[in-house]
Amino acid sequence: MTIAPELAAAIEAAFDFRGDVTVYRADGTSEVGYLYNRTTRPTQEFPVGHVEMFRAADGSRAAIGYDQIARIEHTGQDHAQAGA
Repeated sequence: MTIAPELAAAIEAAFDFRGDVTVYRADGTSEVGYLYNRTTRPTQEFPVGHVEMFRAADGSRAAIGYDQIARIEHTGQDHAQAGA
């Protein structure tokens, strides 16, 4: 299974973004936080790859499989641009 090019581009943009993002899952749930890692390496739990993020609410970690992601939005301030 491969992911759509649009989703792959959104994941890369979210990884490069230095602020919080919202990851919307296909099941209608979402996670808000800082996306700090992504991998296309398959694992038993995530056969297509996954993203890892620190949740904004409490700093806990979340891992979300690429096949679970419907879309990603930049919803926080880009801290790298804050002083620019």
